[in-house]
Amino acid sequence: MVHSCTSDEDFAAKTNDRAKIYAIDFFAEWCGPCKVIGPFFSDLSKRYPSLEYLKVDIEKCEQTAMK
Repeated sequence: MVHSCTSDEDFAAKTNDRAKIYAIDFFAEWCGPCKVIGPFFSDLSKRYPSLEYLKVDIEKCEQTAMK
């Protein structure tokens, strides 16, 4: 399952477990290539459920995106 981070704080809370492996999709709503990659990223979460999957909207999580 893919979790959509709604803020920088949400991202920090979801990634605080150093024992987990994260796959993170940084995207923007207006980005055409991001829209193409989105379904593939969701499919990966079903094929490899041992990872934690996060989607980060760069306009909602600006500090996280800049890091």
